[in-house]
Amino acid sequence: MRLAVISDLHIESNTSPIYRDLLDFLSQDFVSETTIVFLGDIFDVFVGSKNIYITEFQEFFDALKRLDKSNLQIIYIEGNHDFQMEKVFSEIPSIKYLTSDYQLTLAGKQFYFSHGDLANPLDYSYRVLRWILRTKTLRFLIENVPDQIVAWVASALKLSSKGGQQYDVEGMRSTYRKFAEKKIIAHEADFLIMGHCHDPDEYTFLIGGRPRQYINVGFPPSTGLVLNWAAGDTRVTRQKLNASH
Repeated sequence: MRLAVISDLHIESNTSPIYRDLLDFLSQDFVSETTIVFLGDIFDVFVGSKNIYITEFQEFFDALKRLDKSNLQIIYIEGNHDFQMEKVFSEIPSIKYLTSDYQLTLAGKQFYFSHGDLANPLDYSYRVLRWILRTKTLRFLIENVPDQIVAWVASALKLSSKGGQQYDVEGMRSTYRKFAEKKIIAHEADFLIMGHCHDPDEYTFLIGGRPRQYINVGFPPSTGLVLNWAAGDTRVTRQKLNASH
């Protein structure tokens, strides 16, 4: 039993090197009972089920359709750059598409996954923007306004939050660790995994007499690394997205 967690690739086009790395990763022969979690912001901009995005990244969806028939569990948790994609994934029944945090049990261990864009409770401007973008009115407009207009507006906004652009690294780490500790306690998690802030932070809490790990994916376009875990491992570790590099 294995787990791979990928987030914050921020793929801009089908010629991006990190996109080719992702496709290579998905083409491998996975061991039985592998779980792949896409933890948001896989794409720099992908909003709704617009054909302009689907066509651009058709190879990604074709790869997922091939894996649909294998013994894999694939989970896609939306981020703040890629959301409202339910219709896109509805054609791949085995993929679980989620709009919020998710808890999963693997080999008796509790994993809690969060994209992380809501980790900062004081980022009021982003929280308001996030709420507006997910109202029924905006969801309707996203699905019905012509593709080019949605793509232009989304690119202009970049759908980014201040949480992913802080320069006070220590302050940001403190915020994310507090969020992680709170969720670990609330959900009795052994592992808390996040993305969003692009900081490859790791921290171990001692809670209830045993260690609990928080780890952030970081920014794979710079590091080339994603997260990996196998049954029996005491920690989530990092591995190359493209093992051939």
